Amino acid sequence: MWKQLVYTGAGGALGTIFRYNTQNFIGGPLGTLAANIAASFLLGYINGIILRKRYNGQAHLFWGTGVCGGFSTMSAFSADANTLFTEQSITALAYIMATIVISISAGFSGFSMGLAKQGVN
Repeated sequence: MWKQLVYTGAGGALGTIFRYNTQNFIGGPLGTLAANIAASFLLGYINGIILRKRYNGQAHLFWGTGVCGGFSTMSAFSADANTLFTEQSITALAYIMATIVISISAGFSGFSMGLAKQGVN
């Protein structure tokens, strides 16, 4: 049990650092969007590799639950959407749709790439 918590916590710390740097570099709702798209792609890629190579659960705890969980952010997405609604509802709707559609597409793309044969198998 403790081992799983350490893997998840260490990955989460790393993901949070990625998230912080992404938000500082890009900023605002676009920073949140970029983090969620990148985390979706990475999680899809990791899931594809884990499925193809049959890695143990510790790799998924670190990279999937930890890093991607710490990197992506539903709460900032919700806060950004609320703020945008107070300014302009069309922009908010576009932001929400872009986040959902692009993030899911990035996840599918990452999964396909991770699942594909890459050299030795």
